[in-house]
Amino acid sequence: MIGAALGIIFSTEAKKFIMAVQLDFGIAERRKQLQQSPPAGSIAMIGDSQIARGKWNRLLGPDFANYGIAGDTTAGVLRRLGDITGTRAILLIGVNDITRGEAVETIAANIAAIIERLPMPVTVLSIMPLGEDLHEYNPAVLQVNALIGKSCRPPHCTFVDTWPAMAIDGKLNPRFTSDDLHLDADGYDVLARLIIGAAGEATSGAN
Repeated sequence: MIGAALGIIFSTEAKKFIMAVQLDFGIAERRKQLQQSPPAGSIAMIGDSQIARGKWNRLLGPDFANYGIAGDTTAGVLRRLGDITGTRAILLIGVNDITRGEAVETIAANIAAIIERLPMPVTVLSIMPLGEDLHEYNPAVLQVNALIGKSCRPPHCTFVDTWPAMAIDGKLNPRFTSDDLHLDADGYDVLARLIIGAAGEATSGAN
């Protein structure tokens, strides 16, 4: 009985370890691909799977270069900032840190460091709400977003709160997702409109 229980625990921990190794390997491989063949476009889309999965050329146009890496974290983005070029950046990162249990203050500090180190103006999208099955992470998401908003200062940084458009009853609107985390086509349409609106505000503010 005890041996069977230990076997289950070991099996679960072993699976988690294997998944983590596979994820890290995938991130490293994707970063290498981006280094060898940088995406075309003058506006750098930086982030995790929410950025990586976006069809930005269709949604926003050819100027948007996809630097998203599925599974990436704020620390991962910090490590690869030297690989990213452009005249402007769009940043959406942090949800993987939260689901892995990283401290709110650490996540916000990493995002602040990313903003500071990016040589081009940056639009920071707040971490989006999570859906029903993941809603327990939303309080941490809101805490990080509040700290990001304080560290994002114009004209170098424009902060966009995604929650009013994405949330319903404090959770990701089920119309915009099939897994309570990643966006579906309708969700990306909404996110693209937020980015377009932010670009217009940033341009107006610069004039």
